[in-house]
Parts: sequence; C-alpha cells; structure tokens
Amino acid sequence: MLKLVTKINREINIAMDRSGNVIDISIGDSSTVNLPVVPVYDRRLSGVRIVHTHPGGNPHLSSVDISALIKIEIRLYSFYWSK
Repeated sequence: MLKLVTKINREINIAMDRSGNVIDISIGDSSTVNLPVVPVYDRRLSGVRIVHTHPGGNPHLSSVDISALIKIEIRLYSFYWSK
C-alpha cells in the first residue's frame, strides 16, 4: 500500500468492519481524503477500523483527521506515511 501511495502521491483510506471485511476505499489528493460514511449509534463504538496513509513523509495527524475520528468514534486507526 505504501508503494502505491508513494507512486500516486495521494492519501488512501481503507475502512474495514469488525470481521475484517473491506467496506470502503477512498483515494484523495496529496493532502486530504474523505473518511467513509459510518453509522453512529448512541453510546456505541462504530466497530470500523481505518488504515490511513499520508504521502510525503508527514507523520502527524491533522486536526481534521482527529476531529473525524472523534466524530465517528473509530476504535482502531492505523496510520502510515511514506517518504
């Protein structure tokens, strides 16, 4: 996945359910990508796991990334960056 991110210079999100099934793949531009639409149930975690990439070597989550994670109550967020 990191080779692809480096080659296309775009952010990628892969969202999976609790069983590991891929439920969404998003390819953005070099600095942003849309998160999947995740149903949010009152007082429950979404159960969605997201693998998110940053091309260009920036290892920090942006304030937009953090806000989105809090809003949709992501349990596991794997983050990778490429140089």
